[in-house]
Amino acid sequence: MIILLALSISVLLPPSVAQPSGLAKRVVLLSIDALKADMLWSLLSQPDVAPSLPGFRYILQNGYLARGMIVSFPSSTAVSHAVISTGAPPGVTGITGNAIHLPGTPLTSTLSGFNGSLLLAEPLWVTVDKQGLKAVVAGFPQSDPWAWEGKLRQSVVFNPYDSSMGPPTFSTLYTNNRSIPRAYYLNITPASGWVGSLAGYSVSSAWEAAFSFGDETWYFFIADINGDSQPDVVAVVPREKNLSNALAVLKEGEWSKPLNTTLTYKGSTYVIAPLFKVLNLSLANFKVYRSLTRPFEAST
Repeated sequence: MIILLALSISVLLPPSVAQPSGLAKRVVLLSIDALKADMLWSLLSQPDVAPSLPGFRYILQNGYLARGMIVSFPSSTAVSHAVISTGAPPGVTGITGNAIHLPGTPLTSTLSGFNGSLLLAEPLWVTVDKQGLKAVVAGFPQSDPWAWEGKLRQSVVFNPYDSSMGPPTFSTLYTNNRSIPRAYYLNITPASGWVGSLAGYSVSSAWEAAFSFGDETWYFFIADINGDSQPDVVAVVPREKNLSNALAVLKEGEWSKPLNTTLTYKGSTYVIAPLFKVLNLSLANFKVYRSLTRPFEAST
C-alpha cells in the first residue's frame, strides 16, 4: 500500500531542495506500509540495487529523516496512520486497531479502523485547510471522501485505495494466446475502417483487436512502422476507430503513463487513469497488461 499526503505549505527544507527564498511551496509525505527504514537503507547501500530506486535515493538524500521515533501501540496500519495525521495517541484518536470494537456493542461486532468517520482527533488535512492552506490526500487511512464531505474548503481527499467500479476495476491480461488461463482473449485481425493517424509514425501495415472495458469497446491498433510486416508499436484507443484519440502508443516492454480518461459502466461514468504495459507484440503471442483501475472518488 502506498499512501500520499501533499501539502501546499511553506516550511524550511534542506538547502538542496529549498526554493531560492529558502522556503518550499509544498511538502510531500509518502507512506509505504511495512517498509522499514533499515530495510530501505540496506537496499540503497547495494550498488546493484540502488540504481533501480532513484526516487527513494532522492528522498533519503534530500528529505528529512526522523530518528528515535516512538511507535504507537498497537503498531498496525490504521492506528499508526491516525497518529501520523493527527499527532495524537490512539486513546485520543479513537483508532485503536485495524478493526475497532466500540463500547456497548456485542463483542463480535467491529468497525473498520480505516473509517474516517471514527477519527476523533483533527487530522492534518483539516488543520491546514482551516489555516487557508491546501492539502491533497490520496489513499491515507481515515481520509474517505464521504467522511469529509462539506468539511473542507479547498483541500481535496480522494480514495484510490479501495474505490471500485466492480469488474472493470480488476487488472487484466489481454492476449490471443488461449493457453494462458483467466486472460481476456483477443481476436487479432487486419485493421480496417480507421480514421486519423498516429502522430510521429508512418504505418506500413496494421492489425486491430477490440476489447470490452466497462460498457465500452476499446481497441488495440497494432502497427508495423518498419515495413517488415512485424508489429512495432501498439496504440490504446478508446471507444471508436480514430487514431487521433489514441491514449498511448507503446513499444514492447514499455509502460504507459496513467491514461486520464473516463469510463462508462452500468450507466455510470467514472474518471479513471489505467496503465498499460506491452509484454509481447508478436501476433502469435500478443500480450498487453492493464493495471488495477480504481475510479477517482474525491471530496473537497
